[in-house]
Amino acid sequence: MRCCNSYKLTRWVAVSILILTSSFVQAKLKSDQSKSVHQYPQTAADPLTQTRVHKIGNIWLSITNFGQIGSGGKTYKDVCTNQPAPSCQFPAGSGIEYLYIGALWIGAVMNDTDTLVAVGHDGWQNVQEFGPTSTGAIVSRTIRPDGYQQDNCFVPYSDSAKSELDYIAVYYDTVTRQDIPSIPERDRPLNLEITQKSYSWSYEYANDFVLFDYSIKNIGTNKLTSVYIGFYIDFDIYNQSFDGGGYFDDIAGFKFSVPSPYDPRLEDTVSIAWGADNDGLSAARVEGDVFLDNFSPTGVLGTRVLRSPNPDLKHSFNWWVSNGNPQLDFGPWTQANLARRPNYFVPNGQSGTPESDRSKYFIMSNNEFDYDQLFAALPEIWERQGWVNQTQISPDNLADIADGFDSRYLLSFGPFDIDSGEVLPLTIALVAGEDFHVKPTDFNSYSATDSAAVFNFYNKLDFTSLAANAHWAACVYDNPGFDTDGDGYRGEFRIIAGDTIYKCGDGVPDFQGPPPPPAPQLKFETSYGTVKIKWNGKTTEKFFDQFTNRRDFEGYRIYGSWTGILGDFFLLDSFDKMNYKFFYWDKGRKKWVYKLTDLSLDSLVTLFKPDDPCEGARPCPLESLSFCSDPDTCDDWDVARWNLYHPYIYQGTQIETLRIAPNLIITRGDSIYFDRQDYNRGLLPIKTYKDSILNGSIGSDDDRYYEYEYVIDNLNPNEPLYFAVTTFDFGDPITRLTPLETSVLANSKLVYPRVCLAKPGDVNEDGEVLLSDVIAMINIRFTWWPPRPIHTCRMDMNGDGWELFADIIYLVNYLFKGGPKPQVVEECCLVGN
Repeated sequence: MRCCNSYKLTRWVAVSILILTSSFVQAKLKSDQSKSVHQYPQTAADPLTQTRVHKIGNIWLSITNFGQIGSGGKTYKDVCTNQPAPSCQFPAGSGIEYLYIGALWIGAVMNDTDTLVAVGHDGWQNVQEFGPTSTGAIVSRTIRPDGYQQDNCFVPYSDSAKSELDYIAVYYDTVTRQDIPSIPERDRPLNLEITQKSYSWSYEYANDFVLFDYSIKNIGTNKLTSVYIGFYIDFDIYNQSFDGGGYFDDIAGFKFSVPSPYDPRLEDTVSIAWGADNDGLSAARVEGDVFLDNFSPTGVLGTRVLRSPNPDLKHSFNWWVSNGNPQLDFGPWTQANLARRPNYFVPNGQSGTPESDRSKYFIMSNNEFDYDQLFAALPEIWERQGWVNQTQISPDNLADIADGFDSRYLLSFGPFDIDSGEVLPLTIALVAGEDFHVKPTDFNSYSATDSAAVFNFYNKLDFTSLAANAHWAACVYDNPGFDTDGDGYRGEFRIIAGDTIYKCGDGVPDFQGPPPPPAPQLKFETSYGTVKIKWNGKTTEKFFDQFTNRRDFEGYRIYGSWTGILGDFFLLDSFDKMNYKFFYWDKGRKKWVYKLTDLSLDSLVTLFKPDDPCEGARPCPLESLSFCSDPDTCDDWDVARWNLYHPYIYQGTQIETLRIAPNLIITRGDSIYFDRQDYNRGLLPIKTYKDSILNGSIGSDDDRYYEYEYVIDNLNPNEPLYFAVTTFDFGDPITRLTPLETSVLANSKLVYPRVCLAKPGDVNEDGEVLLSDVIAMINIRFTWWPPRPIHTCRMDMNGDGWELFADIIYLVNYLFKGGPKPQVVEECCLVGN
């Protein structure tokens, strides 16, 4: 075992005296027990331990090069500021921390007899067994071309970077822990090299998670068998600056799935371990009837495994409460696991904290998914389902654990073997979610021993944001529907309403975000001082975004530029669909929340026409309450009048409760308003066949429906411009994904606003491109007779800017072998009449 025996004996003696001399067993568990983090021991070759902070997104998360994440209650200093580092602050800058320490655990059997577990931090006895070398500094890099300045550190650009802020740390388990006396297991390290790469982004769809990509290498000579890997989290959730001691009311659980936002009959797998404050309130209870931004820990922090060495491994989720009194040290156990290890409850009946290597390994490999902490005080229910009714803990103390305590969990999986020299991959997402708690009063009705009250409170918790961010983390790691390695496999999928929705990618990491709809291919027609841009948008508008699982096309923007340089393009015009955003007044949070996007006028009329207090009769004496001035001729003005300053109050005229979407229900008296998705100019003005579309002779199943043209006139005919058409989508409010737009460089082209009077290939200027032009080129090239044409660009067949022998071959191939046409050389288009 790895604990310090002398310390442990002293602790048990002290606890025994307390038990004999007081009623501590029956008292409340919440106390002022202190926490500390292990300091890595110094040796002749001191390890270069460092802490850096992911500070580019909405999570400020500390990472280290010794197997830990978090800063242990701001114990570690940030290299870039030399100040105490935030541990896991969410939202960024709020001061609310969601993590004390997280750590990697690796357990294995060596030589078929020795069970060893190496930990970044054990969470109880301050054991730490990973460390860097004396020169093992954390490396940083970014995809930003100009680099990134974070406080006093500059992060350079690298073409190897995956995110806006990469950290690469390398650490080892190769040392014996002589500072922990009399622990034989610590004389045998596992001899591992761990390369930890962590990635973060500022983009709104990705700024609530950090991805960890591990490579675990066996650098020893012995094969490691029956290996299990775990991710340990001790999630103290409170604002340390204003709310001391707020970590004694945390809850833990595991969420397997959530209702699909696209079809409520289906469940989306998220498989995420989570930790949260029990009620979203500060310890001081200063909130009143509304949550406060810098006080109220209303969010949730989760851990999701994105990649393991083998998809068919056993997985386990275990949570526990560590306590100085072994009779109050608690964690769920199945009866089957207790039968496998009946002597675990020793010496005095503790069931939570795994202290020795064998205890840690047993927890990591028990193939157990604990019930959520909120349900811990319902032992009769769990006993019937195969769990142990731990009678050594009084009902009052069990209830105290259930309603929130200083909890921690371990998410683990295995087994597998690691041969000497072998490297195993592992990818983890640390994911935050906002608004987990909906109202400050929700917890008031919770009673740990009343199953109905427990389920009632649990059903009020909102996993929407956590699940959406967990989904995005998985998609960024492995883009759904994308065949990264080109082997033809694009991932598992299902068909919903005729659309192919990929559940995941091809299993090959991408570490890339979602794309906008693809930019169209452009054609140009020119006349004197005028350019007409033409394109077909069918592929663009039918594009199905596998990240949002929607066709999310919104519109087109037309740009121009004198130089063609990215920053020099200016907007000429924009056209978009006629659609709306939906905002809802959240009474619990007392703020407007952006809930839905891409709502058409027809869909809004369908939803709210039954809510007309005059039931369609006009004139309506209650016109101010009607959604539309006339439900049968509702228009854009009707919808737009219900704005932030003049919201629509749902009347509940026919239906008191209205389900707007799978995750949104409004009731009588709720306030809502609408905003145009973009400009709401519509796409019809630039449709090529607008008249036929209006009279119904061309519908959306006809390719001509997607033909567009846009004319720019009053141009200088001798001054070329670059033109581009970009496409953009409407984003996703659930994940706060802002609309994405293609680059202007995707289809920009230099265009001369006049007719090309000099015909390419017409060397002898007779108006035709014939064999005589080949002969003329040969004569000019080798005999200099006839003279070269006045406009020598006529001889540049391939458009490379030169008149060479290759151009003769090019023209011959065009005339006699079906080769490409002579290129239009724009200089030739500038010649006068």
